[in-house]
Amino acid sequence: NSTEADPQHIYTNQGIYNVNLTITDTAGCTASVSHFVNVVPGPIAMFSFTTPACAGSDVQFTDISVAAGSVINTWHWDFGDGTDTTVTAPGNPNVTHIYAAEGLYTVTLTVTNLLGCDASSSMNVMISSGPIAGFSFEQGCLGTPATFTDESNPNGGPAITQWLWNFGDPASGVSNTSNLQNPAHIFTGTGTFDVTLTITNLNNCTSFITQQIIVNEAPEVDYTWQAACAESLT
Repeated sequence: NSTEADPQHIYTNQGIYNVNLTITDTAGCTASVSHFVNVVPGPIAMFSFTTPACAGSDVQFTDISVAAGSVINTWHWDFGDGTDTTVTAPGNPNVTHIYAAEGLYTVTLTVTNLLGCDASSSMNVMISSGPIAGFSFEQGCLGTPATFTDESNPNGGPAITQWLWNFGDPASGVSNTSNLQNPAHIFTGTGTFDVTLTITNLNNCTSFITQQIIVNEAPEVDYTWQAACAESLT
């Protein structure tokens, strides 16, 4: 019950409710009216995310909300680091986000259905340190190996366990990639090649870097001579 002129009421269960309003004027006269109010289930906000979650790497957030009484048409993601994004149907409610620094972040998903009903859910996401990829190289000439040296930094995280090199030289076939930490590669032609190193640490956090290497033609070598007698200068 309420004695307010324009009250609000929260129904705890779905169903059809007969709401009766009775008014009384200053002369003591009364009048009543009844309407049926259909209360439908509101949405239930839920989501999951990929683990481990690492600084500098994509964290995938997947919506698993329940629409219940109506269709969800808006998803608002607050990533807890001062950034947020809103997705409106028919857009994909599943999003990715990159955290710049390690730490504990509270992520909140708010869903709204076509009736204007909304619901929210929050989860804490622990972001661990991600590695930082880096390498140096010695330029190679055509026909001679170019050598690459891994200079990646664990960045306070666990040890780096995997290295994947792509030399940007598809004409070299299976030799275009390498899993060695410090590989060498003979390029199949001259020009500029984009070399990419992708590293993975013990927590499965990844990082990559791409640098350009220029491969030049090898210099041509030759010489001439003059015939000479023994013990004389040639």
